[in-house]
Amino acid sequence: MLSKHTASGRLKFTASYGEAASFADLHFLGVGAPERTGDNAYDLSALFAAVRRLTPHIHRPAVVVDKSTVPVGTVPRVADILRAATLAGRQVEVAWNPEFLRESFAIEDTLYPDRLVLGFADEGTHGEAVLRQCFGTIIEAGTPTITTSLATAELVKGAANAFLATKISFINTIAEACEASGANVHQLAEAQSRHPHRPEGPAARARLRRRLPAQGPPRLHGPRRRTRHRPGPRHSPRGRRDQQPPPGTHGRPRPRTARRHLQGQAHRRLGSGLQPRHRRHSRLTRPRRHRKPPPARRRGHRL
Repeated sequence: MLSKHTASGRLKFTASYGEAASFADLHFLGVGAPERTGDNAYDLSALFAAVRRLTPHIHRPAVVVDKSTVPVGTVPRVADILRAATLAGRQVEVAWNPEFLRESFAIEDTLYPDRLVLGFADEGTHGEAVLRQCFGTIIEAGTPTITTSLATAELVKGAANAFLATKISFINTIAEACEASGANVHQLAEAQSRHPHRPEGPAARARLRRRLPAQGPPRLHGPRRRTRHRPGPRHSPRGRRDQQPPPGTHGRPRPRTARRHLQGQAHRRLGSGLQPRHRRHSRLTRPRRHRKPPPARRRGHRL
């Protein structure tokens, strides 16, 4: 591929920033941003050095597109360097196009990407038209194209890397469970990847939300054993007399549910005329049933 395109003149290599600036109006910056030594931050020195070396040679309107993985807030710093040192000034526009390349598939993922993210400062700018013309063949092939803001485009690559690390950690945990149970983790991962967890389109996602019930976090272990509750001061054989009444309940025990507690408060505040909607009375609103007194004994009469 290199021999074919260099021979035709479509591909050319140079180490001169002046030659690149005089030839092209669209500049891609694919500079590495490794981790800073002794710190967890990005090392952006190579990126800023490339921008400073390119800026003095730009004399006409141009679009500078960065493809590096950078933290949010890098675009304003790059734009300040460009507009402060270049002769074109405000006519130089900065755009962001994060790349998603797999190992050993760089050329394939560049020519046939699974998604195309383009970040601009405003909608309908000159840079958007230039990039759409540059990626015209890829867009016409039906590649999903997402046009967003600069901050979102910066954060997309970091979020994608974090999500990939989460999936790797998850499958490592599943691999330990497979090793303990004798299951095949490769077949499990293949079966898991076949299920469409997120359907396309907002209407399909709305149908999915209506279809799926609310569930808690999944449990990978078996059912927990139920243990007997040890009798404490609240559940003592003598009943609730050992427990001190909580404040604000007027000596009555605390209700078991919030619903009964609210019904009891409403009954005390609004009066005894308030009745619950259902026929069954709560513990605090149930009318007290008095036991009938025993019949009086008569003299000479056996009960």
